[in-house]
Amino acid sequence: MMNEDIKLKLLTTVSSFTESQMITSLLKDEGIPVLVKDLGLGGFMKVTMGYTVFGQELYVSETDFDRAAELVKAFFDRDADGGDGIKKHPFTVF
Repeated sequence: MMNEDIKLKLLTTVSSFTESQMITSLLKDEGIPVLVKDLGLGGFMKVTMGYTVFGQELYVSETDFDRAAELVKAFFDRDADGGDGIKKHPFTVF
């Protein structure tokens, strides 16, 4: 297998660890790898406390970006009346 340079693209920045985990799980279930970068002292907090309050940036490969953005937007733009208990949430793709 050849070592290829993978170009990453910022998908979104999230403010909560829970939101990061939801998006990461959603994308991994669809076969899209995600790189999570902790902001501020977030890496230290995750080691000491198990979570971060400083936010995280989520990156995907350029080739997966469009599909990842589509999946996450569809997940967060669901109607609150859809019976799943999830309120409509704005999602920003960079």
